[in-house]
Amino acid sequence: MALRDEAARDEEERDEAARDDVLRDDERDEALFAVFFCCVAMRNLSVHKIFQYYVNVLYHKKMKKAIAFLHGGRIARIAWHESEGGETMAYSDRELLARLIECEAGGEGENGMKAVAGVVMNRVEAAGGEYARIGQRSIRRIIMQPGQFVCANDMAGGVYNPQNIYNMRPTDVHYAIADWAIAGNRIPEVGEALWFFNPYSPDCRPNFPTTVGKFRARIGDHCFYTPTPAYYDT
Repeated sequence: MALRDEAARDEEERDEAARDDVLRDDERDEALFAVFFCCVAMRNLSVHKIFQYYVNVLYHKKMKKAIAFLHGGRIARIAWHESEGGETMAYSDRELLARLIECEAGGEGENGMKAVAGVVMNRVEAAGGEYARIGQRSIRRIIMQPGQFVCANDMAGGVYNPQNIYNMRPTDVHYAIADWAIAGNRIPEVGEALWFFNPYSPDCRPNFPTTVGKFRARIGDHCFYTPTPAYYDT
């Protein structure tokens, strides 16, 4: 009887030790993630590399949202998702565009979302200037170009920006508008506009972002701008 009780106690101790190991692993993972994101925020490349393994193994499997990495002294982002086969892969251009539409104009109604989608695709198809040179007819390059879309970044002004494409959950409406714009459709009010912004006031400025853009129309909260001849010198 004493031997049986001792064996039971030993088994309980082993179970408790195993539970403690799991808890320690979870606490370690949380600490590593905290350190990793601090490294990213501080742009500490050397320390960042140390934690890249944990991002690959843990962040992809547990959160399945995005991997952050440093390149050329700036923070870049690549969105990821899990396929039906369980593999982790980059978002398609269609997925990125649908997420940007929801993020930038989700509350602007159908025309507002179509207008924003049209601006993105106008940049993709630009015949000259900055967007033709940098975008190279790539939806991904256009959306991820630094300093263009606030929604493409989860940090803004040094603080976390929750309104970003990684937190979006597009619906059929957003995918349908993305497909509509990719197919070459535009609403007449926007035409060949390459820029939009929210002035947070009743009036739209005559030019945006500089004299390269001329006011075209206002749709909802956003003002839209078509390129002037000056744009093609950029």
